[in-house]
Amino acid sequence: AEFLINDLTPLVFGAGNASMVVTVYWLGITFVAAGLASFYFFNRLIKARRWRQILLQAVCLLNIPLLFALILVKQPACYLTAVLGFMLTAGYTGGAVHYAVAIRARDKQYSGRIAGAAVAAAVSTQYLLQAAGNFSGYPFWWQAGTSSLALTGTLYILFTRMERQVVFDEYIADETTRQNPPPGYKMALVFIVILLTFMHGINDGILVRLHAEATIDLTDSPRWFYVAGMLLTGWLADYRQRRYLAITTLLGMMGCIISILFLSSVQSYWISTSATYFFSAFMVMFLTVVFLDLAPRTGQPALWASMGRILLFIFTGLGSVAGDWIWRVLSLHAIITVYTIILMLLLALVFHIRFLEEDVQTAATPEKSAERSITVYSTLYALTPRETQVMELILKGLPIKEMAATLGITERTIKDHIAHILSKTETKNQKELLIFLHKDE
Repeated sequence: AEFLINDLTPLVFGAGNASMVVTVYWLGITFVAAGLASFYFFNRLIKARRWRQILLQAVCLLNIPLLFALILVKQPACYLTAVLGFMLTAGYTGGAVHYAVAIRARDKQYSGRIAGAAVAAAVSTQYLLQAAGNFSGYPFWWQAGTSSLALTGTLYILFTRMERQVVFDEYIADETTRQNPPPGYKMALVFIVILLTFMHGINDGILVRLHAEATIDLTDSPRWFYVAGMLLTGWLADYRQRRYLAITTLLGMMGCIISILFLSSVQSYWISTSATYFFSAFMVMFLTVVFLDLAPRTGQPALWASMGRILLFIFTGLGSVAGDWIWRVLSLHAIITVYTIILMLLLALVFHIRFLEEDVQTAATPEKSAERSITVYSTLYALTPRETQVMELILKGLPIKEMAATLGITERTIKDHIAHILSKTETKNQKELLIFLHKDE
């Protein structure tokens, strides 16, 4: 959708009006943020399950004619209305998807790989379809047709695969499992994402302007670096330690700072664009996985599941307008100075969030009371001697790495034993297992 709008806006407002392209881009992604947030607010407003279904169906149906209106209308006011309506309805559907994924993937250890693989597959498919559209001579119709097909597939999955569990019923976490994050944790995450996305937006504003001026092509091969970055960071995200995500994200932002240096040379635009795509994946994975994990532990999961994306679109939009102005007015040295100041603030916040994350990990572990003898557990659930040892270490709260070191076996073997224990006790994860065992006393 963003590429489609960036390509069409110069045709509507004039090829020489690059600043208008950046402005429409900003307005469009801001309305995506509004759409994401609206899913939560409409769910609060509409209590009946049936009406929630009807609303989502209506929004999806409205999205498709708005998409085709983008291509057909030529009047600037009508075109802008179609852009904002299309992005708003797309955001609402995105809110439903984020909410569904957050609840279905709660307490799992593979949400990073799911998100990374999904985005990588989407971008790869997008690139190939756009290339086919350009080859056929009908790129806009290709984008509209494939976007409609993607939306139809999304709607089908939401209604047939997730309907009964999460999309239309309000998820309310049990008080014993919700474990609200400590004061300041959510706000620290919000400020980190605001700084990250504003910094990213500065780059976007510069690149969107250059794309509008036909200096570079954002739809070209550098997008494969985004695919690679997503796959790599999705794997790193499953460490479930925020310091790993934060460190790789900051490395990515430093990469963006370095890449902006190459914008001073026309021959190096491809290098700069490729680096920006690659390192942007680090930031996007950070703000996606952190909030997907956080949402089920809050009282407003439908809102917090999308919060990372809401902040991304709002502050990337503002940053893009700032980036367009910075590129036209300030020197390259001044741009690097702005980046460096933001990065220093990020380092201070990440240092703070590291300790807050330790508080969250502590809060997420149920308090131990007088525990039943491990021998009793072994008998009740027919555990093997090795599974009994692993169960004892689970009750002590040891992470998998320490369990493996204690027993002198691999982490893979520990995970297999845990899977067998969960199967025998009919629990989904270690947190649920602990709660079940303590309730069983």
